[in-house]
Amino acid sequence: MEAKVRRRSSCALVMVGCFCAGLVYWRRAPTPRATASVPSMPAGVGAPAGTSATSAGARGTPSGQGARGPHDAVAPAQAVGAFGAPLGTPPRTVSPGLRAAAAPAAPASADGAPLPSEQLVLLPAPIAPPVCTTRSANPPFTILSMTAGLPREFAACLRQNRQQYADRYGLEYCEFSAPFASASLNFCWQKLVAIQAVLRGLKRRAVLYIDADALIVNASRNLTALLEPWRSFEVLFAADYNGCEPHHPPRDAPGPAECTDPSWRPVSGGVIYLRNTPWARLLLDRLFTQGGKGRKPWSDSGMSDNREATKWARAHRDEFRRHAYVIPQNVMNSMRKTFEAGDLVFHMAGGSWSVNQTRASQAKKEQKYGALLPICRAHLDGADPAEQRAVHAALQAAARKQRSEQRPPWE
Repeated sequence: MEAKVRRRSSCALVMVGCFCAGLVYWRRAPTPRATASVPSMPAGVGAPAGTSATSAGARGTPSGQGARGPHDAVAPAQAVGAFGAPLGTPPRTVSPGLRAAAAPAAPASADGAPLPSEQLVLLPAPIAPPVCTTRSANPPFTILSMTAGLPREFAACLRQNRQQYADRYGLEYCEFSAPFASASLNFCWQKLVAIQAVLRGLKRRAVLYIDADALIVNASRNLTALLEPWRSFEVLFAADYNGCEPHHPPRDAPGPAECTDPSWRPVSGGVIYLRNTPWARLLLDRLFTQGGKGRKPWSDSGMSDNREATKWARAHRDEFRRHAYVIPQNVMNSMRKTFEAGDLVFHMAGGSWSVNQTRASQAKKEQKYGALLPICRAHLDGADPAEQRAVHAALQAAARKQRSEQRPPWE
């Protein structure tokens, strides 16, 4: 009997050893990947925007932002391939299959350009372009969302929600309404593909990316004015936890600095504002390179982009501080626990368990977006103002209740 037990134990140990060896080999082996680096380009210019719905590849807008800052100089127009480098630009070799540890700990030798030793896995080009609409000849920025795979009714309402806000402030709205990235690419990384396509490929001057489960619920608030205090920065993230506020204490703070230092605030990727600069485009590729695990279809996290952005910001604090800022959450990304009546955005964000299940299961998808549909309809043009106030009051009451019940992590 003892001999049988020993033999079974030995077999189990051998199987575990083989599994671990195979896992190490899989992690170290480079994944064949067609990659080509796009040289850092100045934000390009293009023809003025039309006034009707068009395929986004049909036109471009200036990259500068008027008198907003010294980094907004408009560059000469240049011919480009579809979502790629300028025509005639020789490709640069890029190492494939990098792991998360490959991101350098030191800042780039020249901001906006990779280090000589930096190996990047570039974001792939989309397989389908977005559709963009605007009433302005020179929109200051582009609102971007992805509706591919959403329930039809909610996708239609979301489109109206974005478009009416864009029309009110002379913005552009771009939407990826058809599958545009490989199904094997984790959803949280598809948003980076979409953003990079609009910045690098379509030459838009700035992008406001908004998750599909985030709704604009107060159109009277002008985002350009709200972001004025941070106009000198190229990338603005919303905080995932707002410093030392009682209802959102820091979870893994190294000390009191996290309370006042924005570069230590955890990042939320649900709403991001990016100006079209070489550094902003490079940051997207860096996050994609660093977050190798998140590119696997079986990744257990729908929040990988948040985690990798936070990790990169903390590892490159000096460079991050020069170019980016993590603003308070309620400026443009109020969530279920932080929403207050009158906020610009209500975001029904889901964690790893929620996002992945929502995307994978039609029943879960219908449940989540079914709950958001009446909130969306209440904020379309022509909706009853009393209904809007009632929705805001209900969301605010629910948020305050959740905050009152939340215990700090150290208790």
